[in-house]
Amino acid sequence: MGLSVTPPDPPVVDGGAVDEEYDAERRGDLQAYLSLDNAWGEAFDEWATDTSLTDDDPATAVVLRLIPTLDFYWYAARDRVEYDAPTVPDDWPDREAYADVDSWSTASTVDEELDSLGATVANTLDDYFLDWEPTGRRHSTYHEMFGDQFNGGDDDYLEPPSEER
Repeated sequence: MGLSVTPPDPPVVDGGAVDEEYDAERRGDLQAYLSLDNAWGEAFDEWATDTSLTDDDPATAVVLRLIPTLDFYWYAARDRVEYDAPTVPDDWPDREAYADVDSWSTASTVDEELDSLGATVANTLDDYFLDWEPTGRRHSTYHEMFGDQFNGGDDDYLEPPSEER
């Protein structure tokens, strides 16, 4: 099925709130990839092709309205782009902004589709646009001095094959 809508403008991610663990300096780069390099358009088209939403589904209008509140950021501890997708609040029947939400099923569909869109965009950025060196504790000065097996980096350490005697 899928949607036949033109991709909306990408969300603005370079001004979002940043936690200490996130690499705030890379938000501007992410915004450039989304806006200038068309990572947003490519990911949106992929998502729109695969989504279960249709052009006349009531959830579609809500999803498209909430897209500007998606947030993408570099998560240094995982060396990848992460995202925060908005959700339909539990009091949606009392809010005029959610008049298109006609049931809990529609609210759930909106949440699932926004999460799917966020994942598609984050994966597109990681797979096709970013070529950043890993950051964070695992790649500290201690790792440079002692190697990847220092302080929990054992997963990165590959032992040489043992010779059978």
